[in-house]
Amino acid sequence: MLSGCASLIDRVSDHRLAQLRDTGLEAEVEARARDRLDNVMTSDDRMEALTDTFGALPEAASPELGVLMGAALDSNPAIGRAAQGIERAEAERLNAIFGYLPQVSASIQRDQLDQEVVETDNQVFQAGTASYPVNTDRIQLTQPIIDLSRIFGIRIANSARSLAEIEYVKSVKDVSAEVFDQYVIAIQSGQRAGFLQERLDLMDQQVGGIQRRIGVGEGQIVDLASMRSERGSLAAEIAFERTRYRNAVSTLSALSGRVITGGLPTELPAVTAYGPSTDLDRSLALGREENPAIMAAAFQVVMANMESWQSVFEDFAPVLSAYASLDREDRANSRFGGGSVTDDQLVGLRLTIPLFNASGRGYSSLTRRVDERVAALDYLATRREVETGIRGAHDRLNALADAISAARLSVRDAESALEREQDRVALGEGVNYSVLSRQVRLNVARERLAFYQAEYLRAWGELQYLTGGSLNEVVE
Repeated sequence: MLSGCASLIDRVSDHRLAQLRDTGLEAEVEARARDRLDNVMTSDDRMEALTDTFGALPEAASPELGVLMGAALDSNPAIGRAAQGIERAEAERLNAIFGYLPQVSASIQRDQLDQEVVETDNQVFQAGTASYPVNTDRIQLTQPIIDLSRIFGIRIANSARSLAEIEYVKSVKDVSAEVFDQYVIAIQSGQRAGFLQERLDLMDQQVGGIQRRIGVGEGQIVDLASMRSERGSLAAEIAFERTRYRNAVSTLSALSGRVITGGLPTELPAVTAYGPSTDLDRSLALGREENPAIMAAAFQVVMANMESWQSVFEDFAPVLSAYASLDREDRANSRFGGGSVTDDQLVGLRLTIPLFNASGRGYSSLTRRVDERVAALDYLATRREVETGIRGAHDRLNALADAISAARLSVRDAESALEREQDRVALGEGVNYSVLSRQVRLNVARERLAFYQAEYLRAWGELQYLTGGSLNEVVE
């Protein structure tokens, strides 16, 4: 029978999968699911508030970085989930406390008893045939007195609440760092697209100049073909940077919950000077102490240790509890021909001593010890990852500081060369074609400088994030 049922299920599954591939879900199923979702999302004020905060997508009041960061703090779903995590941890803490409070329950039982004594050597039971209802009402109270497992459960719940608060801080810093990075990427792409467009316009002038020179027999066809090829590559790069810009803006909208209709500013946020970063030891110390990922991993180790002790107490520690009950039993009849109403009061102590495999599931402390070591490994891996990231960010900052210095020098040299060439043209010693070439070189130098400055700002933001710094405060 089981084999036949399995075969039937397999056939139904194959048919159903084929149907889903062809037509998708049935219209009635989709409509029913939508109706149920609408009912859930409007079931109370708190659900409607979530919809208003995290479901709406209004326009951004301003495309400034501080405005977008503030909007992300208010309406980013990851931060909202972390906030709900704190509420859940608080509820679990209260439940852990309830676990050590009196346990009171009431039960009402209604039975119909059909009884017949089939065989007995007791003369009193010879008339043992009866059919009657029995009503039983019970109130029962149990109070744990000594239960180390429950006590550790309260301590674990307190630590879990602290962990939820750390996870909230981590979510805020994660989202802020992502908003900052995408904002810089968007401005970087917009700047580069602008520089490339300016260079494209200069190339168009150069192409026109080469064509005129060819017309009078001075230019080379090969120069024109090379210039057109380079122009096509520039046009492709402009399209790529505009796509990169739109992707960054789209990500910013998703992170902040705001539609960014206007263009972002064309200048990078002025939050730091472009210089080398030398205090590596201080950054490493801050990262170990302030990075929320390390703090969360450390709390996981502490909680794993407490859970290990809790499992030991569950497996081996005696449990002492007090109990009391009141039972009222109303029998309409009996085997002896008469009914009864009785009240039974019971008060006592219960000492439970686990001897061997008391739960029937072995010993959870065996696996908890492994979990504790795994948590320790996760903590060490997180700390190593953060320290490696801090060292890498420091190295990039120093390298980019050198690149920015060299790029600034290149811009000054290109500006000086352009001024001299323009003076030569004004004196009749040069030609406009040479001026265009100098302008292209200046454009390339400025584009490289702006690119390095944006990369420096991204590395600086990463270092702020890894060392536990608040980008919100810096931006504000």
